[in-house]
Amino acid sequence: MAPFTALEIFQAMFAINDNKTPGPDGCTSAFYKSHWREVGSLVVSTVQYFFAHGYMLKGWNCTFLVLLPKVDSLESISQFFLIGLCNVLYKCISKYITGRLQLLLPSLVSGFHNAFILGRLLSDNRLLAHEVLPYMNASMARKRFYLALKLDMNKAYDWIRLDFILRALQAFGFPFYWIHIIHQCVSTVSYQVLVNGSPSPTFQP
Repeated sequence: MAPFTALEIFQAMFAINDNKTPGPDGCTSAFYKSHWREVGSLVVSTVQYFFAHGYMLKGWNCTFLVLLPKVDSLESISQFFLIGLCNVLYKCISKYITGRLQLLLPSLVSGFHNAFILGRLLSDNRLLAHEVLPYMNASMARKRFYLALKLDMNKAYDWIRLDFILRALQAFGFPFYWIHIIHQCVSTVSYQVLVNGSPSPTFQP
């Protein structure tokens, strides 16, 4: 809840990759970086305005969706890579929020979970399974009735509910203001699907 400073906004903008494909605004972060002297103060005041008032303009949160086929013979939507192209201003805001949350995540996420936390590797679970399964197949271990359960976690974040996110933040004790700006970021998004380079009509989830 510390004040949102111009320096943090500057750092968030300059942490965005220069080569990211632009969204509906038609600009990359490289444009803002190379013209920061001219547009930097406007970017800072705009981002600070959002954090001061807590309301996201829908134009900031408009996203192009690009479907890239994974296979030659397409039969279902799951056979596409779904790429979201966001406006740079929204990327800057989300980068800023993410930077703040990264300081808290190690204390919120259990030590048994190895993804999304700096210093933890998801590949560690593969090594753990490699050690555990041979032990479970051993004759002595079978007498103790060990059990391994394999779950198909099919892109969990594609199916997560907005109200679950907000209740989880409440359960962890986040202030109402912080929950509100997260809600604004995830509830004001609208999409346009790019088909042969041309955008479709805008729709909201």
